Amino acid sequence: MFANPFYRRLGYEELFPIDTVFYHLSADVSESGYPSSTLNVPVLNSNTSEVIEWGTVVVATIGFLWILLKIFLTRTRSSARLAEPIEKKVQ
Repeated sequence: MFANPFYRRLGYEELFPIDTVFYHLSADVSESGYPSSTLNVPVLNSNTSEVIEWGTVVVATIGFLWILLKIFLTRTRSSARLAEPIEKKVQ
Protein backbone atom coordinates (compact mmCIF):
# COMPACT_ATOMS: atom_id res chain seq x y z
CA MET A 1 0.00 0.00 0.00
CA PHE A 2 1.15 3.52 -0.64
CA ALA A 3 0.65 6.65 1.38
CA ASN A 4 -2.24 8.75 0.14
CA PRO A 5 -1.80 12.50 0.79
CA PHE A 6 -5.60 12.92 0.90
CA TYR A 7 -6.15 10.11 3.40
CA ARG A 8 -7.96 11.15 6.58
CA ARG A 9 -8.30 8.99 9.64
CA LEU A 10 -12.04 8.59 10.11
CA GLY A 11 -11.92 5.92 12.82
CA TYR A 12 -13.57 3.00 11.05
CA GLU A 13 -10.32 1.85 9.43
CA GLU A 14 -9.05 0.64 12.81
CA LEU A 15 -11.74 -2.07 12.78
CA PHE A 16 -10.18 -3.80 9.76
CA PRO A 17 -6.82 -5.52 9.16
CA ILE A 18 -3.94 -3.47 7.74
CA ASP A 19 -4.17 -5.08 4.28
CA THR A 20 -7.85 -4.09 3.78
CA VAL A 21 -8.49 -1.97 0.70
CA PHE A 22 -11.38 0.48 0.75
CA TYR A 23 -13.09 1.22 -2.55
CA HIS A 24 -15.01 4.43 -2.98
CA LEU A 25 -17.80 4.29 -5.53
CA SER A 26 -18.15 7.04 -8.06
CA ALA A 27 -21.59 8.17 -9.09
CA ASP A 28 -22.69 9.11 -12.60
CA VAL A 29 -25.48 11.54 -13.31
CA SER A 30 -28.56 9.57 -14.34
CA GLU A 31 -31.39 10.58 -16.66
CA SER A 32 -33.29 12.11 -13.74
CA GLY A 33 -30.38 14.45 -13.03
CA TYR A 34 -29.43 12.84 -9.71
CA PRO A 35 -26.12 11.08 -9.15
CA SER A 36 -26.48 7.33 -8.99
CA SER A 37 -24.34 4.25 -9.38
CA THR A 38 -25.11 0.63 -10.15
CA LEU A 39 -23.92 -2.21 -8.02
CA ASN A 40 -24.36 -5.94 -8.62
CA VAL A 41 -25.67 -7.65 -5.50
CA PRO A 42 -25.69 -11.46 -5.31
CA VAL A 43 -29.20 -12.80 -4.71
CA LEU A 44 -30.23 -16.27 -3.57
CA ASN A 45 -31.91 -18.36 -6.26
CA SER A 46 -35.51 -18.65 -5.09
CA ASN A 47 -36.09 -21.94 -6.92
CA THR A 48 -33.57 -23.84 -4.79
CA SER A 49 -33.83 -21.98 -1.50
CA GLU A 50 -36.55 -24.01 0.24
CA VAL A 51 -34.13 -25.50 2.78
CA ILE A 52 -32.90 -22.05 3.79
CA GLU A 53 -36.44 -20.70 4.02
CA TRP A 54 -37.62 -23.57 6.22
CA GLY A 55 -34.47 -23.40 8.32
CA THR A 56 -35.11 -19.72 8.94
CA VAL A 57 -38.72 -20.42 9.92
CA VAL A 58 -37.66 -23.18 12.33
CA VAL A 59 -34.95 -21.07 13.99
CA ALA A 60 -37.27 -18.05 14.34
CA THR A 61 -40.02 -20.25 15.82
CA ILE A 62 -37.65 -21.87 18.31
CA GLY A 63 -36.38 -18.43 19.35
CA PHE A 64 -39.91 -17.12 19.82
CA LEU A 65 -40.91 -20.15 21.90
CA TRP A 66 -37.75 -19.77 24.02
CA ILE A 67 -38.64 -16.16 24.78
CA LEU A 68 -42.20 -17.15 25.71
CA LEU A 69 -40.85 -19.90 27.97
CA LYS A 70 -38.54 -17.47 29.76
CA ILE A 71 -41.39 -14.99 30.25
CA PHE A 72 -43.65 -17.75 31.58
CA LEU A 73 -41.01 -19.05 34.00
CA THR A 74 -40.28 -15.56 35.28
CA ARG A 75 -43.97 -14.90 35.84
CA THR A 76 -44.55 -18.15 37.71
CA ARG A 77 -41.51 -17.64 39.94
CA SER A 78 -42.48 -14.09 40.81
CA SER A 79 -46.09 -15.05 41.51
CA ALA A 80 -44.91 -17.90 43.77
CA ARG A 81 -42.85 -15.42 45.78
CA LEU A 82 -45.82 -13.11 46.16
CA ALA A 83 -48.04 -15.96 47.36
CA GLU A 84 -45.72 -16.78 50.28
CA PRO A 85 -46.75 -15.11 53.53
CA ILE A 86 -44.37 -12.46 54.76
CA GLU A 87 -43.25 -13.08 58.29
CA LYS A 88 -42.62 -10.08 60.47
CA LYS A 89 -39.68 -10.21 62.78
CA VAL A 90 -40.43 -9.73 66.43
CA GLN A 91 -37.88 -7.85 68.48
